[in-house]
Amino acid sequence: MILVTQGTAERDVEKLIVPVLEAYKNTEYLVVATTGGSRTQELRERYPQENIVVEDFINFNEIMPIADVYVTNGGYGGVMLGIHHQLPMVLAGIHEGKSEITARAGYFKLGINLKTEKPTVARIKQAVDKVLSDKQYKTNVSRLSEEFARYDTYRLCEEHIMGLLDGKNTMVRRLSGEFSLS
Repeated sequence: MILVTQGTAERDVEKLIVPVLEAYKNTEYLVVATTGGSRTQELRERYPQENIVVEDFINFNEIMPIADVYVTNGGYGGVMLGIHHQLPMVLAGIHEGKSEITARAGYFKLGINLKTEKPTVARIKQAVDKVLSDKQYKTNVSRLSEEFARYDTYRLCEEHIMGLLDGKNTMVRRLSGEFSLS
């Protein structure tokens, strides 16, 4: 299964969703596209193939565990969910800080960074096929996901915030003369 999204803010489905649908229509792959509410019905009519599903929104926590590859514009939240669900990626995003996210994901071989906002059908197909056939991407994203799982992020955040608050209280006491520096 190939999961594709451009996030909720990007409205031009021709950038990423359409090239993926073109690359994999009438294939053995199930392609699930989530549009964020942009031109959903139009895409359903344009791509009536049995192997294509187009929805406004899909619960990623339900679909990512059963997907094989995630094609995304490289938004922070989506990439983090992909890592959490050990899902190798193909990333095509440059703006809104996405170039930093896609560069890191590509560098660490969590997926392939296409380094563009508008990949061609051929480039999408080449990248998705490589991610599906080369197990290093799945291995690397799984390893990072397992590392993330070792941390209790809520506890770490709480400790950090309390440390900052304690430091602030210490500074207030120091400024008020409660502490002596000798």
